[in-house]
This record gives sequence, C-alpha cells and structure tokens, in this order.
Amino acid sequence: MNQSTLRHVDVADISLELCAALRGAQIWTDVAPAPEALQSQLPFCVDKLSFPELIQFVFLPRLTSIVEQGLPLPGKSNIASYAEEYFRLNPVNPHSPVACETILAIIRRFDRICSESNHA
Repeated sequence: MNQSTLRHVDVADISLELCAALRGAQIWTDVAPAPEALQSQLPFCVDKLSFPELIQFVFLPRLTSIVEQGLPLPGKSNIASYAEEYFRLNPVNPHSPVACETILAIIRRFDRICSESNHA
C-alpha cells in the first residue's frame, strides 16, 4: 500500500474510534440538528452546533466522504485545540476524565495525520 492509502486507512480507523468514544462518553445523539444549523458561515459552526454535534454531523460525515472517495486529506487540521477548549469548559463526566482524554487523543491523531500528509 502507498502512503496515501495507509493514511486513508488510518482516517477510517479514527472515524470508527471517534464514534465509539463519543458513544462511550455518552455525548452521541440520535437527534440531528436542524438543517439551518448546518448552514453556518462560521468555522466549525460554532454559532449553531455544540462540539459533539460538530463532530457527529459534520466532521465524521466528511471523514467518511474523504475515505470512500479517496479524496486528499486536509493539508492541516487543528480541530484538537477546539476539542481541548470545549472539554475544558464542558467536562463530559467529571468522574471520568478518561473519556475526554480518549476523544482528544483520537482527534490529535487526525491532526497529526493531516500534518504528515502535507509533508509527504
């Protein structure tokens, strides 16, 4: 396998792991946001979506498209800093910081893969 294919496999794994981590942290929802919430003009839809909604309804579907269509990965990603700020202000479960750290570690891996793909 070439490097691009390996990165896409890694992104597919990240997508699955992130779904499982969100469910494990009990921040996965079965209720989609209103369509107008997805029409935000601001980065990360910060004015319309919570961070978990962004991940579930924007980020994960985009990762799926990238993998399935063999599209290039973003040249860089820094979504981890947004995730870190969200979890700092909104602890998922104060008794289980592991859930937050697991989600952050997965997102940091995505950022790192994007950065590495830009230098490949």
